[in-house]
Amino acid sequence: MIKKWYVDYPAFTGTEKRKVYLYLPKGYGKNNKRYPVLYMFDGHNVFYDSDATYGKSWGLKEYLEKEKIEIIVCAVSCHFGENDERMQEYCPYSFAYTKGKEISEGYGDDTLKWFVKKLKPNIDRHYLTLKDRANTFLMGSSMGGLITIYGLIKYNHIFSKGAALSPAYMINTKAILKIVKDSKVNRNTTLYTDYGTNDLEAKKCIPIFCKVNTILVEKGIKVTSRIIENGLHNEATWEKQLPFVFATLMYKSV
Repeated sequence: MIKKWYVDYPAFTGTEKRKVYLYLPKGYGKNNKRYPVLYMFDGHNVFYDSDATYGKSWGLKEYLEKEKIEIIVCAVSCHFGENDERMQEYCPYSFAYTKGKEISEGYGDDTLKWFVKKLKPNIDRHYLTLKDRANTFLMGSSMGGLITIYGLIKYNHIFSKGAALSPAYMINTKAILKIVKDSKVNRNTTLYTDYGTNDLEAKKCIPIFCKVNTILVEKGIKVTSRIIENGLHNEATWEKQLPFVFATLMYKSV
């Protein structure tokens, strides 16, 4: 079952209506069983091809039901502006993506604060969730992957696991490397991450991808890292990685 509704989101451009998609596993509500929660970015691309930006979603509902994975997924749509607004919303620091373009402010930390202080408490209040850190996860791709890395580090007391697919490390690479190097994280933290050989700016991003992962491993984070042969920067490629994503997120050592 997927529930959909709109919330008033305090975007940096002013209050906007944002669509929330909430996936509830089969059998939800038949007893008092509680479930882990995965929070996702770019919610419009997660479940429905008809809502997806490029006409292809992750097909996440079908995958979870086929594999009988018992998890709640809460996904929120992003800013749809044509002037880097999505990048600003998901980037946790200032950047100039286009050469010669003036510096854009990043509001990624504000985005995460809203997820942590407004969205999560609301979901926990109204649904049968496991509220603790051990059962609270974060996931995204591209800019959503970048903010997942940041969120897992900055809000490590909230999120114990994350999945960052094709994280946009080309956006101010010095900034993300510094954040990762300076981070203090709980060693009981898990990350799934990947990057495609035909991905966006792959020659530039894959070396940074490897550096970030090495630093995180040195800090004690359990990292599942994959280079996807011929992987592209799109939902069709990311959908194919779902078995690896959920093998990591749902793995229990005991």
